[in-house]
Amino acid sequence: MKTLCEWCMTLYHYGKVFYKILVLRKHYSAIIVHRLNTEAPLVKGYRRFRNSTPIKQKELSEIDIEQLLLACTTRLETVLVELLSQVGLLITEMRELTFEHIDLVEGVLIMPFTRNRCVNLTPSVIHAFQAYLMFRPNTDSKYLLVNQNGRPIDRSAVYRRLMRLRQSSGVEVSPQVLRKYYLASINRQYTHCEESSVTN
Repeated sequence: MKTLCEWCMTLYHYGKVFYKILVLRKHYSAIIVHRLNTEAPLVKGYRRFRNSTPIKQKELSEIDIEQLLLACTTRLETVLVELLSQVGLLITEMRELTFEHIDLVEGVLIMPFTRNRCVNLTPSVIHAFQAYLMFRPNTDSKYLLVNQNGRPIDRSAVYRRLMRLRQSSGVEVSPQVLRKYYLASINRQYTHCEESSVTN
């Protein structure tokens, strides 16, 4: 049998290995995030990413959004694109969504992280959620967007999926660009309402 000292040494070595895994995971996530905002190829080593040229991000059009949705291969990817572009959620907000926050019958999304603000969902968002929930992983998790283990979808997983959509569709996309599209669409609707009221 192992002595107490041997057990302590074993735990120490396992702790070092676990720490290295956490560092590598954080490093890999940083590379994924940086890769989504640069033109650098996916290569080993972070220096190449750090010194790469940032992309000049343009405002997306409705055609760009349609191309992204056509490039989606899973229902989860469709929900992500819809939430980011049509609701303007942040990744942190998406990860915190539970079944209590959404009402597909009334077509509203309640966001308690912004003082219980209600957002009206478009038909495309409702349809995307209905399709996703039919094939959602069988888990008792209270969160809406989950992985196969029932945990909230990871931030790096969102970036990986957007990177794949960017490569498949040719649309330069990121969470920030999709949120800008949402804010721009809201601004256009507000401007159109003001012009209509002045005309009347």
